[in-house]
Amino acid sequence: MQIRMFAVGLVGLALGVWIAVVTGLAGGEPAPPTLDYRVRADPDSGFTVVLRAQGLKARRPVFRILDGWGLLQDQASHVERFEVREDNGEVIPVSLVRGNGETRWKLARNPKGDLTVRYRVRGYDPDLSPEASFVEPRRWVFLGYSVLLVPGGVPAYEPMQIRVHLETATECWSSWPAAQQGFAPPTLHDVWSGFAAAGDFQCARVASDGTSVSVLTELRMPRLVGATIANRLFPGLRGMSALFGGPPRGDSLSVLALYRMAPAQGLLSQVGGSSEEGAFLCLATPDRFRDVSGLTVLAAHECLHFYLGGAVSTDGEPPFRNSPDLVWLMEGVTEFLTYRLLEQAGSLPRGETEEVSLHKEEEMAKVPESGLSLADAARRMNEPDIYTLVYSRGFLVARMLEATMESREPGSFDRALRDLFERHNFYETGVMVTPADVRAAFEGRCPGIGAVIDHYAVGANALPEVDGQVRAPVVSAPAPLHRVSRPKAASGAG
Repeated sequence: MQIRMFAVGLVGLALGVWIAVVTGLAGGEPAPPTLDYRVRADPDSGFTVVLRAQGLKARRPVFRILDGWGLLQDQASHVERFEVREDNGEVIPVSLVRGNGETRWKLARNPKGDLTVRYRVRGYDPDLSPEASFVEPRRWVFLGYSVLLVPGGVPAYEPMQIRVHLETATECWSSWPAAQQGFAPPTLHDVWSGFAAAGDFQCARVASDGTSVSVLTELRMPRLVGATIANRLFPGLRGMSALFGGPPRGDSLSVLALYRMAPAQGLLSQVGGSSEEGAFLCLATPDRFRDVSGLTVLAAHECLHFYLGGAVSTDGEPPFRNSPDLVWLMEGVTEFLTYRLLEQAGSLPRGETEEVSLHKEEEMAKVPESGLSLADAARRMNEPDIYTLVYSRGFLVARMLEATMESREPGSFDRALRDLFERHNFYETGVMVTPADVRAAFEGRCPGIGAVIDHYAVGANALPEVDGQVRAPVVSAPAPLHRVSRPKAASGAG
């Protein structure tokens, strides 16, 4: 059987940071408007959206959507019948402006008062991506960033009055906070980083002490699948909150997970997952639902990105949304912590993390090019046989770092991660973390570990073998090689 995994992962959470910084929503004036969205799913066609915008202060306002994200490309072409009217019913002409990774509908003149924007969004193939917005006869799902246009020039993280009303007669769910009327994303960042679903889904929920998880599965799946995932994921979420000292944002950690089943394609086995703000979305072929542990691991990995990738965010390197130089932290440490926390919570068998290390070593040995650093592999994300190194070597690097730090100063690995979260939480500081910040946090808890990070996490030095006892190796930084200096490559890849 062929097995294929596509994990959108960190890029999902990086979406909000990229929106805020690259497209100019991270700050500025004037005060945010009031937005009221009404969304109706049209059978077998797409979504009709009516946006009531009050208090727009910008001259000749614009409304925006990303041109593409992940497997969803040319999103602007899915927007149809775009129309803007003033309170008196007069239509304001608009022009399309494309650039900087987005499409903007720009008003031809300043409006007189409040606006009503009406448009349609054609649905996507539901089997294209975990994040596909689609309408089927008995259910629908939509992601904010592909359906809800937002006004330009408004700060992404400034609290504002936003409501999303779902015009449906069936039960619906959303990752946005519920309000007395509809749902209430607190910021524009949340508008684009949330999702909603309605129709033929079943929900299993576990909640306690500021942590909750709701798992949606299709009605054709056994109800036990969703209940089992929820009960295994929940203690892992509590472990994350305990490690970092609190929820990634706000005063609670709430997750809405959606599992959809893709049609079987012969012997090809597929599973893909993506994280958004407080949300996880999964699309998998039927055979994958026999491996509930694997589905739980995938969800836990993506939920850890709420911390490493969401709260602790890095600046991107074009065309990447995240820094390849910190992929060892964002993906490697995340992958390792996923297994460690789930095992500690009792959601995985005892010893599973160490057993996985042997499989990771085997995966790393299969990479066709030896001697690549994690940053090198991250820059080749479109080559699956190379990019897998991010998760295999990254896992082993994190495991080795923890063992080395624990041998020198017990508890220092976890404390360094908490320091990063407490000092560099993007939701509180508005500032992204740098490689120097990360190195300093680990050095601050374990002096000398920076050299190990330089040689193994950032560099491409060969890792110690995982021995038959699957003991995590404790290492020192290797002696520097004597070599003739040369100019750094212009590409920045070294």
